[in-house]
Amino acid sequence: EDRADAERFIGDDPFAQGGLFASVRVMPWRQAFFDRRRTK
Repeated sequence: EDRADAERFIGDDPFAQGGLFASVRVMPWRQAFFDRRRTK
């Protein structure tokens, strides 16, 4: 829900823990696709 949650999620990723990524950027995004079942 917030930046702290995103950083915790990234920190718990086994690939990140194994050093696979040189760096990680957390960027805001906007949902572009909607659940069409809820739009009817």
